[in-house]
Amino acid sequence: MYKYGVVSMDDLVEDMLSWKRFYLSGRLQKPVRIIVDNKEITNTNLINLRAASSAALLLFPSKFTERELYAKICSLSYMGDLRMLFAEDKNKVRFRPANRSL
Repeated sequence: MYKYGVVSMDDLVEDMLSWKRFYLSGRLQKPVRIIVDNKEITNTNLINLRAASSAALLLFPSKFTERELYAKICSLSYMGDLRMLFAEDKNKVRFRPANRSL
């Protein structure tokens, strides 16, 4: 399945750095395929991914698996999403890291 969107570069960078809306940054915390490479976006997304990794680590006890870490990173953007209460598959986060080689 492919999803795409058209946004301004400024909006994308702002969301990745601030998580103000957490829509774009949350999407980029999941496995994605970048079609057009842009060094600024790549570097900014590394900051986004480091922040997501740090946030996920704060939510774990002292022991966890690598797979659990990836699942937690993928789940961050769903934590405040009301659709997860009634409309979305609550197990969808569990499947995402399985599609990515570890």
